[in-house]
Amino acid sequence: AVVSTQSGHYGRGESAQSTLAKKREAKNRAQAQGKAEKVAQCEADIQFWENKVNRCQEDFELISKNLKEEVKMFEAVWVNEIKNMITSYFLNLVDTHKEVVNHWKEFLPEAKTIN
Repeated sequence: AVVSTQSGHYGRGESAQSTLAKKREAKNRAQAQGKAEKVAQCEADIQFWENKVNRCQEDFELISKNLKEEVKMFEAVWVNEIKNMITSYFLNLVDTHKEVVNHWKEFLPEAKTIN
């Protein structure tokens, strides 16, 4: 879930950067055509999209930080728990094999009489 949120913010950031570039191009065109009113509107738009790009970047960085913390938690907690479960499984397996060996030892005298 965090990874999809992270990629969503990355995509929104990329989209905002693209829109910002278009607004800057529109401002340059308006300046070249001498349209002062349009230039003022473009400057306001550019300010809005610069803020949006910055917010998206901050959100992305925050989510990335949270993702890294979750991975560290996974490594610290879950990996250790999995290691403990596997160790417990093998210890139980060894005990079970010991029981099987004891049963065969008990059965051995009876098996020899079958011949």
